[in-house]
Amino acid sequence: MSGKDVEALPLFNVRQKETVDDVIVNPQLSAEQKNQVKDLLVEYNEIFSDVPKMTHLIEHKVELTESEPVKRKPYPIPYKMQEVITITIIYL
Repeated sequence: MSGKDVEALPLFNVRQKETVDDVIVNPQLSAEQKNQVKDLLVEYNEIFSDVPKMTHLIEHKVELTESEPVKRKPYPIPYKMQEVITITIIYL
């Protein structure tokens, strides 16, 4: 499988590709307003990321209908996907 196949997998970003430096600020703003926007971007740069992270803002609880664990054999990985998965794991 080629590198394009790896890119086609619907995985989330694990490496940041964009930063606050990549943000295009409206050119119609005054110099002072541009500086204020850039200061805000720098101050809150951790939330302006293309890499998903955990949040503490909400909680989610899964209530099960039965207390006994489900025991099943794992699904087999299709042969054609094994190489792509191996390559993806190596890059992580």
